[in-house]
Amino acid sequence: GDVYKRQALNQVDINLEVIVVDDGSIDGTEEFFKTYQNPAVRYFRKENEGLPALTRNFGAGEAQGEYLAFLDSDDTWFQEKLKIQIDTMRNNPDLLFCYGQAVARIEEKEIKVSGPFFKKSGNIFYPLMFRNFIVTSSVLIKREVFEKMSGFPIDQDLPIAEDLKLWLKVSMIGHGKYIESPIVHYDLGSGGISEDVSKRFDCLYKVLDWGMKENKTSKILRSIISVSYTHL
Repeated sequence: GDVYKRQALNQVDINLEVIVVDDGSIDGTEEFFKTYQNPAVRYFRKENEGLPALTRNFGAGEAQGEYLAFLDSDDTWFQEKLKIQIDTMRNNPDLLFCYGQAVARIEEKEIKVSGPFFKKSGNIFYPLMFRNFIVTSSVLIKREVFEKMSGFPIDQDLPIAEDLKLWLKVSMIGHGKYIESPIVHYDLGSGGISEDVSKRFDCLYKVLDWGMKENKTSKILRSIISVSYTHL
């Protein structure tokens, strides 16, 4: 139970609602929320359908706020994450979404997951086509924009990389902003589909191919993107 408090309810100077979507867990989460009471938290349980996009879209559909933020169960927000991002969005009303530096802990060392890149703010469609530097748990997006995009794409052929496709779709209609300071601790994972290299690159190729066709990318640039793309 304490893990939920550390991850979402520790935000400073922010009024927020927390939508917990239990994706068919068997770790005692359901039992915990049978007795947990907090007006800021709403709990929902659904069957695991194998697509993170379905779970995230479900939670977003229950949200009522102006902005949406996503937090995977194994990641952790810094306490000022939402305040920094909401201030950024309100000071830059033309922004559609913002995202930021993620750090991972490996053997007691912190590693910047997002890493250096030549452009992470403004029109980022092509930078994203070369490298996905956006960690989903670092994102804050206008709810109206998320709904306009119909949320994360639901595609059985995209069990991963569906987040990249959404960021590309948003980047085709407007700008984003990168927060340079660390705002989320990111779990690199210890197994599962994220470490299935063949499946990962198959999904990434499908998203990149879609993006290049959608944006009518030249053959030369298509070739450069195809051989140089790197993923988190």
